[in-house]
Order: sequence, then C-alpha cells, then structure tokens
Amino acid sequence: MIRLLFVFVILASTSFASSQADLIYDFRFDQSSYSAEAGSTFSVDIIFRETATEGENLMFFTAPTGLTSLGPVRVTYQPVGPATDVLQVADEADIEVGGLFTGLSFKLIDNPNFVSEVGGENSSGIKIGSNATFHEVNLATITFTVVGAPGQSSLLGLNPNDFGEVFFNNEIFPAATASFGSATFSVVAVPEPSSIAMVGFAIAAGGLQWRRRRAKRS
Repeated sequence: MIRLLFVFVILASTSFASSQADLIYDFRFDQSSYSAEAGSTFSVDIIFRETATEGENLMFFTAPTGLTSLGPVRVTYQPVGPATDVLQVADEADIEVGGLFTGLSFKLIDNPNFVSEVGGENSSGIKIGSNATFHEVNLATITFTVVGAPGQSSLLGLNPNDFGEVFFNNEIFPAATASFGSATFSVVAVPEPSSIAMVGFAIAAGGLQWRRRRAKRS
C-alpha cells in the first residue's frame, strides 16, 4: 500500500519538457569498497548523478519545480560464498532519505533476501543553477550492521526496483536509461589485545631510545 501511494505521488508530480534520452543518469555508492569489523556498523551514501551530454538543460532545472521525486531504488547486499549472512539493515531508522527530499519517503527492508529499497519526494522541487553540465544529489544513507565473520565479504549493488523501472519526477523510465553502480564490502578482524600491547611497547621503546640519544648529545 505504501509503495502504491509513493508511486501515485510520483505520477502526480509536475511534468517537465525535455528529452530524457539525451541525459545520462547514474546511481552509485560514495565509495567503491568498504570494510568494517565484525559486530560494528558502517554507512554508505547512495548518489544520483545527472549529466548533460551535449549542452542540454538538466532536468533538475528545466522543470518549473525541479526534481520532485526519485526512486524507489533497490539496494542489494548479497554475501559472497561460502558466507551466508554478512550484512543486515537493522530497522527503517537505519535508512535515512537525503535531506533534500523533504516529502514522502519510501523504505523497505528484506534482510532474508539481502535487499532494501529507498525513494524520496520533494513537492517543492530540487533546483540547480543554470549552465551546469552535471549535478548530483544524495538519495539516501544506509547504515549496515556487520553480522559476518572476519574474512567474509558482500557485494553491494544498486538496481531498479522490482518493477524494473526508476521513477524520476512524474516519469517512469526503464532501467536501460540509467546505470547502476556496485561496491564491495569486507569484514576485517578486530586487533588482538596482545597485538595492541606489542604496538604500544614498540612505541614506548622507541621513545626511550630517542630520549637516551638526546641525553648523550647534551
């Protein structure tokens, strides 16, 4: 029901006049790789970028209200075998829709299938200045909980929603008109207390030698 309401709001948004075929749309993560310790949390940003290819007006600007709706976009976090469960999204509070999307938001979590979805709406419109060849906005920030063991990994992916489409303002366009990025994640080991102690001892020993050499010079 929430999904249908979100789609309805997108379809009811103000229309714009320009050809989407001449513009490039990219959904990507803010990094190409991530790592974190087992039992910890880490966050990723989902970036939407629009690029003009031949001096076209970007759609954030050509519509009277700018960019009004975006998404839902599917975020996958599939474990790499033989791991069976590496990352989870604890609850909807861990999916934060970008601050520019001040209206209706859409969030979905399906940890058993390693999928979440997110979308945002701003009825006032997100505008950019003129004469820009590209612009990007932060669609959302997702915080993952690391449930895997050291050495395990996951492949993070951005994909069209399960309708196979992306919603942009009041338009619905197929996935072929946009590119969707990916990233890797690795679980790293927590340093052993003995290793930390050895590092501390080495630093202390080095400091002691430095003080002795300084004392001999004086």
